[in-house]
Amino acid sequence: MANLNVNSTKTQYKNLRKFTIDYFFVRHGKYRYDNPEQAKNSPLAQQIFTLSYVKTVFIAENFVAVEILEENLWENAEKQIKSILKAFIIANNKTINEEPKVFPVEVYTQMDPNPGTLKFVANKKLVLQNVKYDFNKDFSESPFAAALFEFDYVKRIEFEHNFVKITKGGAVQWDDITMELREFIRNYLMQGKDILLNQVVGELDLK
Repeated sequence: MANLNVNSTKTQYKNLRKFTIDYFFVRHGKYRYDNPEQAKNSPLAQQIFTLSYVKTVFIAENFVAVEILEENLWENAEKQIKSILKAFIIANNKTINEEPKVFPVEVYTQMDPNPGTLKFVANKKLVLQNVKYDFNKDFSESPFAAALFEFDYVKRIEFEHNFVKITKGGAVQWDDITMELREFIRNYLMQGKDILLNQVVGELDLK
């Protein structure tokens, strides 16, 4: 597994800090736990609550936010929380134990300077690193790219943050395929399927 880059940032609340990581903890939804009892469905939150000074744990996409009881505890708390996050990711544990859900996702299109390319923008983060694939090259690390290349007019795919850019080939017109692609992308994302098989990048800094 690649190393991880854990960034701790202060928030407007002195007792709350955000730990952002190049790793998807959850694909959909936001989770808040105010005590260990509430965290029964989250192995990660349970581990963080083993620290006696932890008051609240928030989990969403590629970050975890932790509220502690006293601001002056941050010097040690930051190191301990980062250590827990590192160990959790290395162990490849499941963040939330619950039945898969279908979450609403919106997708809209934007024009690209290249008339053969169209951008499909989602209201959620798709990737942590930009990647691109051509239909005649290896795209085995991306189940989403593989699914999109099933459309014979799709020739190139680029994933960036919250959108996918698709370059078409042949004489097919956007008016004839945009709705089909938009609905396919929306349904794929709503089911929480993998976009990339490995979205862990960077270097972990526990200083």
